Amino acid sequence: MQLTNLTKHILFGVFIATLGLSACGGDNPKKLQEDLQEAVIATHDSVMADMGLLMERKIQINKITRHLDSLKSVNTSLDTVQAKAELTQTVEQLAIADEGMMTWMHNFDPDYTGKSHEEIMEYLNNQKLKIDLVERSIRNVIIKSDSIIAVYK
Repeated sequence: MQLTNLTKHILFGVFIATLGLSACGGDNPKKLQEDLQEAVIATHDSVMADMGLLMERKIQINKITRHLDSLKSVNTSLDTVQAKAELTQTVEQLAIADEGMMTWMHNFDPDYTGKSHEEIMEYLNNQKLKIDLVERSIRNVIIKSDSIIAVYK
């Protein structure tokens, strides 16, 4: 798997955060685990707050798509074929971002029964990386959809 620069930076950040936590609380592995799990859950909670925005943008863009003919009558230079393609692509990106969150939530398992501290920390570090990518994806597509919606208002 080829890592993008963004993924490399996130991995590096998670690595540094883990080292920092280890340096601060090396005597208490349970505290390190709790802190990392809290960071994962905090990111999840932050993303969940954006899920409503994601759905609102999807509704707005679908409405714009349905009314392209009306928009064309107001702006005769509007290329409705190009506009529809751009709007459809953005709705697809919104759906992919939503699916990314649903997949992460479905796969996240906070039951660590029978796992060592090292296994738990590796799992949580991986989950932090994944939820950070989901967060970035959702926020980026919301920003993109906001700019597209603004064009048609």
